[in-house]
Amino acid sequence: MSGALPLPERAKPIAALTLAALAGWLFSLLNSPLPWLIGPMLVVAAAQMLGADLHVPRGLRFGGQWIVGGAIGLYFTPPVLAMLPGLLPWIILGLAASILLSMLAAKVLAHYAGIDPVTALYASFLGGAAEMANLAERSGALVDRVAAAQSVRIILVVVLIPFAFRWADLHGADSYATASLVFDAPGFVLLMGATFAAGLVCHLLRLPNAWLVGPVFASIALNAAGHASSIMPVALVDVAQVLIGCSLGTKFSREFFHAAPRFMLVSTLCSAAVLLGSSLGAVILGWLAGLPAPTLILGMAPGGIAEMSLTAGLLQLGVPVVVAFQLTRLLVVVSSASLMHRAAMRWLLR
Repeated sequence: MSGALPLPERAKPIAALTLAALAGWLFSLLNSPLPWLIGPMLVVAAAQMLGADLHVPRGLRFGGQWIVGGAIGLYFTPPVLAMLPGLLPWIILGLAASILLSMLAAKVLAHYAGIDPVTALYASFLGGAAEMANLAERSGALVDRVAAAQSVRIILVVVLIPFAFRWADLHGADSYATASLVFDAPGFVLLMGATFAAGLVCHLLRLPNAWLVGPVFASIALNAAGHASSIMPVALVDVAQVLIGCSLGTKFSREFFHAAPRFMLVSTLCSAAVLLGSSLGAVILGWLAGLPAPTLILGMAPGGIAEMSLTAGLLQLGVPVVVAFQLTRLLVVVSSASLMHRAAMRWLLR
């Protein structure tokens, strides 16, 4: 693609979205898990590695997160909300295990990739990629390395877990369902309006993953108040996945792995090790708590809330439980990353 004529700047988002939509359609024909997310992500990333130089406005990914967040919150029916406090001890234990794994990964990354401990820490923290990059910049870390490591980890998890679950034929029979099973136009308008307003407020307050977290909480509030009278249309959720997958794919470029091959290799291996460690921890936690291990694997996976929740919904693996684990980790890690950074520096410098 390097010999092709460069696209005008205005045409690049259209080209990226067209390629992403075609990739989603193709992967759906191939019966891939999460085809409308994984297909666009992989194909657009491949095009980028070949020199396509595509990009999409950040607002499109925010739009995808808004839709997915609204859909996720519909699973939090009053009986589910009443059940969640009983999960708190296990959520805290899972959070502690995730933080320990990220610290160990940072130690290995700093030692074997030859980078400073601050960059290693923010590259290994299991928080949102954008949030970790922003915090890394304030702490004097190498922002490009942090963003690269976080992006690779998310893509690795998003690809490996759904395909591994498909290969192992892991499906749940969890009784979780959305508050409504039908489409209702007035209820849908209320859902979209409330979730958009919540996302905008969280964005203005600079909360982590604002356009996902805000709509999730707004959707939960509608459920709790008994006003969730409509489902989120499946086609709209598919469009949201295309937007998210396309945005993730555009993070890559031809120079992505060439700039620091040793760092990227060690970072990828660390991400794989953290995924394996979190999966083993989830199996043990599931045995102790009497919860399905596949559900906890998704809840503790070092991926994003949207991607893991979509996988849980596809496989009927307890979406509310997955969201509770993932959301708690995101909020705690992002809010305390600077504190953990200071606390871990002496150990990392040994």
